[in-house]
Amino acid sequence: MTPNTAVFRQIFKECLTVTKNTYDYLPNANAEYPFVYIGESSNTPNNNSELMGMVRQTIHVYGELKKRSGVDDIVANLHDKITSLISAYGYNVQVDRINEQTLPDNSDTTPLLHTVLDVYLTYTKKGE
Repeated sequence: MTPNTAVFRQIFKECLTVTKNTYDYLPNANAEYPFVYIGESSNTPNNNSELMGMVRQTIHVYGELKKRSGVDDIVANLHDKITSLISAYGYNVQVDRINEQTLPDNSDTTPLLHTVLDVYLTYTKKGE
C-alpha cells in the first residue's frame, strides 16, 4: 500500500469515529449536514523512496452557517484525533502541522461553512 493510501485510510477511519457522515467523495445535495469529505492527497517521498517522506491530506468539513458550533465541534474532534496518530497501515506517522481555513460557501440554497484542514504528516515504513 502506498503511503498516501495508508494515511487516507487511517484518516477516514478516524473521521468515522467523529461523525458517521464521512465520505471519500463529495456527496450529492441530499447529504445530511454537517459532513466530512476526505479529499485531495499528495506524497513527497525522500530520495524517491517509499521508506520515508511526507504526505499532505486535505479534509473538508461542510455544515450549515447557522449551526457553526456543530462544524466547530467536528473540526476540534478531528484535530484531536489526527494529532494523536502514530501509525497508518504499515507506516509510522507523525503530524507535523494542520493548516485550517474556514470559508463561507454559497453553492447550496442554504448558506454553508466550509472548513478545510490541510494535514501534513511525515512517515517511515515499518519494518517487516
